[in-house]
Amino acid sequence: MSTVKGVGVFGSGSKTLGTSTYVMTTSLNGHRATNKGSFSAGRAVNGFLWQQQLGVAGSLADNAAFTAISGTLDAAPAPVTVGGSYNWSTPSMFDSSRYNYSAEMGVSFKVTGYTGFWCMNLRSAIYHCANSASTCYFSLYAPTGNITAGWNA
Repeated sequence: MSTVKGVGVFGSGSKTLGTSTYVMTTSLNGHRATNKGSFSAGRAVNGFLWQQQLGVAGSLADNAAFTAISGTLDAAPAPVTVGGSYNWSTPSMFDSSRYNYSAEMGVSFKVTGYTGFWCMNLRSAIYHCANSASTCYFSLYAPTGNITAGWNA
């Protein structure tokens, strides 16, 4: 199992609007990767979306390049309230044609009264599969950009 946690402050210009915590846990069953996510914010947010991608890691080493090969997108059924959280599980992702993988999950959200949206992306530790029929295992290596965040207009 691989767990990655991102904690951040989001704002507009020089004004801090709130904090957020985002946790992603990836588990393996053979070549299948399943993600669970949890997001909470110190301010009510809306327009919450999450996505997941399965990616190929360029090597079994720290900062290996990440290339997405499949993914899904979904939305939260309601706004995330102050002090509340949104938890979800994703459909499992599968590919047995390569050796080194990483799972990625991203979230985006809006704040009422402000333009644009904020986003956070997390990537699991790289996991290795010796061949198409083998059991996969997590390495100690993180792909490039394993925790990123930003704002888009």
